[in-house]
Parts: sequence; C-alpha cells; structure tokens
Amino acid sequence: MNKDVAFKDILKNLREENLAIFAGAGMSAKAGFVCWSELMRPIAEELELKIENETDYVALARYHENEFKTRSKINQLLINELSSNAIITENHQILSRLPISTYWTRNYDKLIETSLEKEGKIPDVKYTVKQLTLTKSKR
Repeated sequence: MNKDVAFKDILKNLREENLAIFAGAGMSAKAGFVCWSELMRPIAEELELKIENETDYVALARYHENEFKTRSKINQLLINELSSNAIITENHQILSRLPISTYWTRNYDKLIETSLEKEGKIPDVKYTVKQLTLTKSKR
C-alpha cells in the first residue's frame, strides 16, 4: 500500500472515530522511565543470567522470587522506578488531543492516563479481563 493511500485511510478512520492507540514502552522510555529489560537487569544478574537472553520478564521475576523466597528486591525496583518524576512528553500530549477514545497499553506508569485527564478525558483503566465488561460512563 502506498503512503498516500495509507495516510488517507488513517485520516478517514480518525474522522469516523474508528481508531485506537496501542502505546508501548517507548512512550514511557522517552519520558524517563526504564524499559522492562533494564528494570529486570539487576534481577537477572543476581541469578547469574544475561538479560539479553531473556524474553519473559514475568517468568524471570517469578524465578527470582522462588529462588530467594522474597519479592522485596523486585518490589523495591518497581517502587524506585514508579516514584521517578517523569514528565508527560510531547507525544503523550499529541496522542491525548486526538479524537480517539480507546488507548491500549501495558505500561506500568500513568503518563497516558494523566495526559488524557489534562485534556478533559476520563480514562477507564482495566487491569483484569473481568474489568473489560465494566465501563465508566462518559469516558
């Protein structure tokens, strides 16, 4: 598909409110948050593993927890990262101003939600499959 056709198709779907955003870790990284591989690097090193060889960071965290019988190091890493004073980026601001009502992300920060709220939108955050059946009004 040529770029002009693709662009026109995106604009058409944007006007018809048929678009959704899936924002990955790159959005958070630009704001100062560490990516999952860097977050889990000390965990892998403590287990004498190379983070470059790991792809399932949840399994890595569980392995660490089982090996050391505690989540304290993982919890502390998350607290340290989530407590950082990251700022909303220009990309967050641009995305939140678009006439899009559905945003999907697996990011652990709240930058997208905060950016949407600043634009007067009401985020309807889902953490579990069960929550998908519930919807905030006027979101």
